[in-house]
Amino acid sequence: MAKALSSPPAYVITFSLTRPPNLGDRELIGLLRQAAHQAMCVEREITAHGMVVECVETALSPLETALRVTFEAHGGRLESMRARRI
Repeated sequence: MAKALSSPPAYVITFSLTRPPNLGDRELIGLLRQAAHQAMCVEREITAHGMVVECVETALSPLETALRVTFEAHGGRLESMRARRI
């Protein structure tokens, strides 16, 4: 009998950032998606105010790094990021 595959845990990600100049919500969400994919996280929900992703715990640090690098490349800044497992 085949073993059931389990999904990685889900995390609510909240952040504080300085938005790059002239960056609307749609573009911001695109940058958040880009960072999540770089960190090998599966997006469940992404808004301009936070996100819910599935990933292993060790992907949270690369996610924060990807967010920092992505925002800095567009003239913004990630001030802080918090993750809470749900």
